[in-house]
Amino acid sequence: MKGSTKTTTALPRVAVVVMGDLGRSRRMLAHARCLAEAGWAVDLIGFRQTDLPSFIDSRIRVRSLPSFDSVRARRPAAMFFIFAIARQFLLSLALARILLSRFDVVLVQIPPSFPALPLILLAAKLRKSLLVIDWHNTTAAMLRLRVSDGGGLSARIVRFCGDLEIRVARGADAHFCATAALTGFIGERGLSGQELPDAIDFQARDAASPEPFTIVSPSSWSSDDDFELFFNALPLLDSLLAPTNLRLRFLFSGVGELREWFESRCATLSLN
Repeated sequence: MKGSTKTTTALPRVAVVVMGDLGRSRRMLAHARCLAEAGWAVDLIGFRQTDLPSFIDSRIRVRSLPSFDSVRARRPAAMFFIFAIARQFLLSLALARILLSRFDVVLVQIPPSFPALPLILLAAKLRKSLLVIDWHNTTAAMLRLRVSDGGGLSARIVRFCGDLEIRVARGADAHFCATAALTGFIGERGLSGQELPDAIDFQARDAASPEPFTIVSPSSWSSDDDFELFFNALPLLDSLLAPTNLRLRFLFSGVGELREWFESRCATLSLN
């Protein structure tokens, strides 16, 4: 029509940031898929070390960060901190270039928080974007598992990182937590979080079916996974299921340094 103007409305844009391997970050991949299905333009940002699932399709733009060798827990504490700081600094530079784009919302997984979280917070403030943090654990808890001496300078650094993480996180607009314990933890420190547990789909089936119920668990195969809890629970589950027709099957996925140990431990089990 003469004299009319055609206007287009840009989709709201969200950056889903994972400072880790995207293919092993199923929770964040699920966020990206749900946001895309809700009509958001989604940029998925992280490492491309393993294949992405098929549901990460053309609706989601994947933007890769450069991959550096991870920092191993077996390094001495001083070397661990030096390598960790250098690695995160280089990653933050790469992330900064991406965050110069326009985003209405930035959704970031932590840990790790440093130095990426302060950078993301600064970028969100400059671009007038909302910042949402998805808490999977805390940086202090992860550092304690990786630092072997448990005292001295390393302990002070762990405490400092834990306090700083909370201070920086106060600048976020919203918080999701993977567990009720995390929700309570940040709540005790003045942050209002919403518990958002991972969804589990159960398919109803006749209990007399010979097919086992299958429990699937992705794992990073690192010391923050409590494998002893699993092995301690197996005899109890075995005794409870023995008088019934019910059977369980566990499937574990992922890669990591403790996987070989886990598989060798499973080979020694004697269960019904």
